[in-house]
Amino acid sequence: MLKRGLSPSIRTYHAFFDVLTTAEEVLDLLHQMEVTGCKPVSETYMMLIRKLSRWRQFESVFRLWDEMHENGLSPDRSAYIVLIHGLFLNGKLDDAFKYYGEMKAKGFPPEPKTEEMIQAWLSGKETSGQSGILQVEGRRFFQDSSGRNRLEPQTHLLVKELLRVNLKWLMF
Repeated sequence: MLKRGLSPSIRTYHAFFDVLTTAEEVLDLLHQMEVTGCKPVSETYMMLIRKLSRWRQFESVFRLWDEMHENGLSPDRSAYIVLIHGLFLNGKLDDAFKYYGEMKAKGFPPEPKTEEMIQAWLSGKETSGQSGILQVEGRRFFQDSSGRNRLEPQTHLLVKELLRVNLKWLMF
């Protein structure tokens, strides 16, 4: 496109981001996007934070979060929820709780799913010797009222394995 003198739009870049398969490709394209004068918007950052969180690239996630601030884009409720969920689902519980507190301090109400997630974690932390309670809370959070899973297949497997080993990594 660039060789033909065409400038990609933000939507074009978002479509490219969607199909990339490595953190390096994503960050290279983000740099190229900025070089061509196409400024990332909040949705760009949320998309990339979600994608990089799935790949457990948290150094890049935090760098993008900071870059978002530097570019004058204040995170809204949706951005916080994307970040908190990515951190929580990858075992970065202290970080998730930190940003949860920051979100609430800014006056953004948590969505019910986020609230349940944090409460399940806190319940497990308070009852550190009783992993059964946390397992019940975890299962309740990760399944809807009919018992069907609410997660993507990869995340479901991670959660299932964590429940199998009694979530020992959560017990502080």
